[in-house]
Amino acid sequence: MGSTKKRSFIKGLLWESFSLLLAMGLTFLWTKIVNYSTFNIVVGLSLFIFVIKLTFYFINERVWKQIKWGKN
Repeated sequence: MGSTKKRSFIKGLLWESFSLLLAMGLTFLWTKIVNYSTFNIVVGLSLFIFVIKLTFYFINERVWKQIKWGKN
């Protein structure tokens, strides 16, 4: 069973919107709490956001698997 183009677009739009807000929020919190050199902040924040986004992407996909709308 495949997905319609509209379903794929809505999934992508919602995920990327959430991902952008999550990255902005985590960046704001991280820069207020951590006081390392710029390189350490960039590497640490990038890895932290990667793990968080991967976790939430997995949850997002599992939720969308249960939604019947837009499936062929």
